[in-house]
Amino acid sequence: GVGSASWPSSWVDTLVASLSLQTDLTPPGAVGVRGVAFNALALGFAPAGSPSAGMPLLSLRATASLLSPLPGLPLNITSLSVVLALSSPAPPAPAPAPRPFASLRLPPQSAVSVRGSDGLDSVNLTANEVGVDVLDEASFASFVREAFRKDVASVMVTGLANVTISLAFGPLSIRGLPVSAITTFKGMGGFRQPGSLSVEGIQVRADSPDVSKTVLPVGFAVGMLNPSPFSVHAGDLAFSLALAGCPAEGEEETFGRVQLRAASLLPGWNRFNATGELRKRPDGSDSPCAARFLSNFVSGLPSNLSMLGVSSSHGVPLINRVMQGFSLSVQAPGVAGDLVSSITVKLLGVEEVLLHHRLHFRVLLRNPIAAEVEVMSLGMRIATRDSSGTRHPVGSLFQDFSGSPISIASLSTALTPPLCANVSNLLSPATAEAFVRAAASKAGAAVMAEGSATLRLARVFSVPLSLAQGPLPAFVEFADPGTCWG
Repeated sequence: GVGSASWPSSWVDTLVASLSLQTDLTPPGAVGVRGVAFNALALGFAPAGSPSAGMPLLSLRATASLLSPLPGLPLNITSLSVVLALSSPAPPAPAPAPRPFASLRLPPQSAVSVRGSDGLDSVNLTANEVGVDVLDEASFASFVREAFRKDVASVMVTGLANVTISLAFGPLSIRGLPVSAITTFKGMGGFRQPGSLSVEGIQVRADSPDVSKTVLPVGFAVGMLNPSPFSVHAGDLAFSLALAGCPAEGEEETFGRVQLRAASLLPGWNRFNATGELRKRPDGSDSPCAARFLSNFVSGLPSNLSMLGVSSSHGVPLINRVMQGFSLSVQAPGVAGDLVSSITVKLLGVEEVLLHHRLHFRVLLRNPIAAEVEVMSLGMRIATRDSSGTRHPVGSLFQDFSGSPISIASLSTALTPPLCANVSNLLSPATAEAFVRAAASKAGAAVMAEGSATLRLARVFSVPLSLAQGPLPAFVEFADPGTCWG
């Protein structure tokens, strides 16, 4: 110490002159922040109506590894402010270093460093919704897209840090410490890992006011696992919908759309209630791929769906750019339950049965979905099995109801009118035994039914179904000859 210019006092000069401080100084070119590890990273956007509407906002928790210019002293940092620039990792020489695509200023904060075995001081950094100046929107979108798609994402962090350190004799300010680090962090992996993306339920919203002659609204319960520390408050997201491998040749046909409103994708498991719609083709005809998807759904079969990111009219422009072409694959479940619940055979007069080989059947139909359906047609082949498992045909029927569809309310049942069935092999021992059981037992006789049916949902989509059901309970009633459909 040689004196004090701030205090014109002789005793202060005497005191300062008696001070002695010895420390090592690290060469200036080696000091600075040498590494940055993101413990948590969240990207959001300023809300509409605010002065900075749509501006990216970054929140983070990070650990910076600092090589101090005063390695002999502990760092009790009373103020630390950092200006950072983000860019893609530098390619191998001699290619030029990439230009930064974004910059941000971390607010001043205090910290106490922890000295590691590598000689570096670790300092925790935090920031909450710091505005990001986007210098190159395409490159910034590429960085976010990489975080979505890759198992490991990386970014080059450069900048300058200003540090004020508390020492025994007073504060020491160091300005312009360089920041230079390639930071890697776990990405979301494109949600390709088994179980990372699921459709947990589908609801046909036939009572929605959005139903039209060409549109059927649907709802999806979606689960997504984000294994990364990266959160994105993405706003509205939109995906086109296709059935994997449909049609068998050529490009998959898009027949619908799914939208997530105000989506926030946080680390860990996320659940969303998404809205969607299935559409007819532009010429008004049914899409075979949509019909197959609905057929699988009503039949209780899973469907492998392809979802492709598209622009959302209410979405954030930057996220729209990120999601464009972002593809997801997911298996959607069907509903549990069969269309045909039971069959009642009406035994008519002897002449009708023996001479004309006709019976009247009434079929109890069950609607397994939470929306009204109409049965447009029903075709069935009915058989029984003997004790050895051999199949014995009983009869067949087909009825077109398109002129007067059978309406079945949500999750309800309906009984068809009497349907004429052509009887085959009626007098075989196995068939006769089945009729006796059907007439004598309250549980009925077990029969097999196969064939096809056509349903209509919300008076919009025709849904072809394949029937292969059994064993079904069959009952016998005795009735007078009468008319039947068919």
